[in-house]
Amino acid sequence: MKLDPNRTWKLVEKRLADERDPTLRRNLELVLAHMKAEARADIEGVVATLTEKPRYVTYANPNDEILNPTGSKDAVRRFYDLTIVQTGAFRLEFACDRVIVDADSVFTEGMMRMAYPGATLRAMGIDVDDPVAYYVAESRMGVVWPVDPAEQRLTGEEVYSGGDPFAGIAARKISLSDIAPLEA
Repeated sequence: MKLDPNRTWKLVEKRLADERDPTLRRNLELVLAHMKAEARADIEGVVATLTEKPRYVTYANPNDEILNPTGSKDAVRRFYDLTIVQTGAFRLEFACDRVIVDADSVFTEGMMRMAYPGATLRAMGIDVDDPVAYYVAESRMGVVWPVDPAEQRLTGEEVYSGGDPFAGIAARKISLSDIAPLEA
């Protein structure tokens, strides 16, 4: 198995290249900037795409305060720091096969794959054989990216996912060489 983080935004770029409406272009550009910042583990770049009082909703875990930051950019910073940067799980591929855009939002759907360090998984209580290897969590995901028309920024993310991304993860072992570098 190989991961290519650059696949994350390819369909968004293609949709943007074909779009002529300035509002729809702006919405796609916000999602594109957000995706690229996330892939670089650039928390400030992610936060720059958001309104002053963003709201994230993870429907699979709606009561988890960390996974559902609300009301401030600091809450979002904490979410990204704790779940992506500190875990080392910033190497991801969201292989989108659907992008829908309208005046109020963008919807992306596809297979989300995130490479977790073995040591992180062991700390989470997941049995893997090599703490220095990476293991791929994967699940089908749909993300609604609402846009605030006044601030002209994303209000956050509303994430729907299918299945447990960690089920069978021990069998999806990869190395860093299996992860494509980010394109310039």
